[in-house]
Amino acid sequence: MPAQETAFRDQQCLYWGVTGFDRYGETQRQAVPVQLDVRWINKRALRADPQGNKIHVDATVVTDQVLDINSLVWLGIFSDWYGTGSGSGGADTVDVMEVVTMSEIPDIKARETFYEVGLQRFKGKLP
Repeated sequence: MPAQETAFRDQQCLYWGVTGFDRYGETQRQAVPVQLDVRWINKRALRADPQGNKIHVDATVVTDQVLDINSLVWLGIFSDWYGTGSGSGGADTVDVMEVVTMSEIPDIKARETFYEVGLQRFKGKLP
């Protein structure tokens, strides 16, 4: 039986990682997204952010790699994004989400690790 962190990741998402900040303190992200295998759960929940404050998340993603806080994700694949997402008005018309929490979860024997990421709807401008 495959490990949990790889067995149930049968969905794909596009990921725009954080590359830094501009001179005004705004987050800069990759211009071209990377496609990842994930398990995407659309369910609101209450989580703690990195400062310990309680925040609401709109969705949760389980993945096998670290996703940066403030990075962007979108449920879908490249052909969907370039066919409908990027040309139809940007983040106002598609469900682009921003990473707000991340927790590392090892398996019972600490051999493998997966990451649970909390997401909120993104209201800014796409890279």
